[in-house]
Amino acid sequence: MISIYVETNYILELAFSQEQAQSCLHLLEIHERGAGRLVIPAFSIGECFDTLVRRSAQRKRLAETVSVELKQLSRSLAYRSEVPALDSITRLLINSLEDDKRRLDEILTRLLEVAEIVPLNQSVVMEAMGYREKYGLGYQDSLVFSSVIDHLHSVASAPSCFLNRNSKDFDDPDIVETLGKMDCKMLFSFDKGLNYVNGLLGK
Repeated sequence: MISIYVETNYILELAFSQEQAQSCLHLLEIHERGAGRLVIPAFSIGECFDTLVRRSAQRKRLAETVSVELKQLSRSLAYRSEVPALDSITRLLINSLEDDKRRLDEILTRLLEVAEIVPLNQSVVMEAMGYREKYGLGYQDSLVFSSVIDHLHSVASAPSCFLNRNSKDFDDPDIVETLGKMDCKMLFSFDKGLNYVNGLLGK
């Protein structure tokens, strides 16, 4: 069976309906049909929550700044009539926080019901420390990479792919070669990943 390895950006792409969300959805549906195996490092799920917390904090600060500026503008006769329309920006920022939380919870619930989760265990963490030194990966990326390698070792040899939008850190010939030796292709686009998987499935 084809293993489709994804990480944090895949979850966020689906949850926030970003530009390649449709391809991400099709990959999930391939797994749900039993035609492929969608595999997610457990660490990536925690990383999604961290991203949401940071995004929420940024929007709250921005909303507070905009609110203060609007109050100042409302004191000026020249801009007073424009303030109600601009106030919708503040409401959008606040409302989007709750929408983001809801969408992330919904997609995580769906993924956790069907996807295969690679646990963040002692072995994965220990190996990640080595990969961090060997490939110059950051702490988070080394844990993701270690999780993928750990799972590849645990399943029967078959064509697979690791879909990762983080080309800045993972587009390394040595990393690509390591995965290639395990018949796992690295792709930095979910659209390209879907095309690759469909090709393996003869579509």
